[in-house]
Amino acid sequence: NIALNSLEQEDTVFNVMPLLRYRSDKGQMRVEAYAGVNVIRYDEYDENDAEDLKSQIVLEFPYGAGRYDKRYDLRVELGYNEDTSANSSVQAIASVNKTNLDAIGRYYYSDRSYFRSGILYLNRESDRAGFYDVYEVSVPMEVFYEYTESLSYGLGYRFRMTDIDSPAPESDSTDHAVYFAAVGEFDPSVTGEIRAGLQWREFDSSAYDSESNVFVESSLLWQISDLTWMKISLGNEFGTTILNESKETLFARFKLHHSFTEQWDGVVGLGYDDIDYQQNAGSRKDEQWLFELGAIYTLIEDRLSLEGYCSYRNR
Repeated sequence: NIALNSLEQEDTVFNVMPLLRYRSDKGQMRVEAYAGVNVIRYDEYDENDAEDLKSQIVLEFPYGAGRYDKRYDLRVELGYNEDTSANSSVQAIASVNKTNLDAIGRYYYSDRSYFRSGILYLNRESDRAGFYDVYEVSVPMEVFYEYTESLSYGLGYRFRMTDIDSPAPESDSTDHAVYFAAVGEFDPSVTGEIRAGLQWREFDSSAYDSESNVFVESSLLWQISDLTWMKISLGNEFGTTILNESKETLFARFKLHHSFTEQWDGVVGLGYDDIDYQQNAGSRKDEQWLFELGAIYTLIEDRLSLEGYCSYRNR
């Protein structure tokens, strides 16, 4: 079902994506970047063939041993990525050009307290008729106290403005979220981030009803043993589709990774999504189950590996 809709068109799709990667962690700045192209070919529905450009650069400063002597740190991410793929929200194959610029930093105003803030910008430009451009600007502001050297507690507020370039009525909105946050090492074997609180969404147009609900953004990594780790991600978040829809997504992700030998690793993943859509003409509710089974064979440690995955999605 290549378009994830009721037409149920079957096909075999081939993807080849060569990338040129660059990494540097010399001095006090870490740089990681890539550029490449994803070549997509359909066996029957070749009108969907595409060559999508992929690029990203991440800068972290300060980095290395000297970063612990600084009162601040900064992470900047810039990317331009073309994406031609089946979009489950709009139930069609869409072509979207994504430009993102994220800048997040921390400033220690005392030995054990710091302020974290920045700006996140995302621009989604649609190339196909019937879909629209969406612009998002988010500003998170958080205050943390380092309870221990490895665990911090804090309070946060996030403001987000979304603008969509579509015929009226537009689902332009302003989002607010207030939450409690915990970041770091919760146990010698459990690390991650937890953010939980309340969120609400206000629309510019009276055609859409204001929404409020629980806000969750959490990811935990449990190192079960030297050979096995498990990652759990939970979230409940507002969003806007390229079809002029407001959506709320509740999701859960589970991944188990085990090293059988020095060369062989296995991966099992499971996911669930519950998505509520608010449209000008009504509403819709989707549910989705995801399953993944994979194996990794290391040819050269930290340099060369062969990976294979089988995945299944039922929406």
